[in-house]
Amino acid sequence: MLLVTYVLQAVFGYNFRLFLARLMEWESMRVVCPSCGSKAVISSSSKLSEQVTDLYCRCSNVAECGCTFVSTLAFKHTLNPPIKSTADLALSLINRLSKEERAALQQGVS
Repeated sequence: MLLVTYVLQAVFGYNFRLFLARLMEWESMRVVCPSCGSKAVISSSSKLSEQVTDLYCRCSNVAECGCTFVSTLAFKHTLNPPIKSTADLALSLINRLSKEERAALQQGVS
């Protein structure tokens, strides 16, 4: 759990609960009823681990459907590493270079 929290903090800059709250606020995130395809409402959630949460949902089409269901939200992987970790990695690699290699790299960048 701690490792996933660290990764999410590194990636998103805040804890997973805040990430989940922000994710549910985004307009592009929609939970859809598996029965009728209408928009669903998340009524509660249950955290299974640092990276997996069950979302308890109900269909908004109460008159014609009324389905209740559980959907799972999980963090999978990052597409782009965070700037800070990328910079740390670059600095670590540069520090391992010899003085001559650093000078050659600096000339190539200039």
